[in-house]
Amino acid sequence: AWNVENGAVFDLQFSSGLVFSMVVDNNMLFAGCQNGDIMVWRGTSLTSPPQLLTTLKGHTRAVVSLVIGANRLYTGSVDHTIR
Repeated sequence: AWNVENGAVFDLQFSSGLVFSMVVDNNMLFAGCQNGDIMVWRGTSLTSPPQLLTTLKGHTRAVVSLVIGANRLYTGSVDHTIR
């Protein structure tokens, strides 16, 4: 994650494989991963890295689509499901 004001870079490390999709809502970052996980980070400061809040599980294959609407996160996967 880059701080566009000062150029600082924060690496977000995890072990869920490649990231195929991302979406941001307010201060939350959601990343759809190769193994079916959805990583959820919260960024509350421009001077410290976003914090990993949780890993959502429910898909068995890569999550390739993430959409936020009506206070919900919708996910699409190559396991042929939308959640």
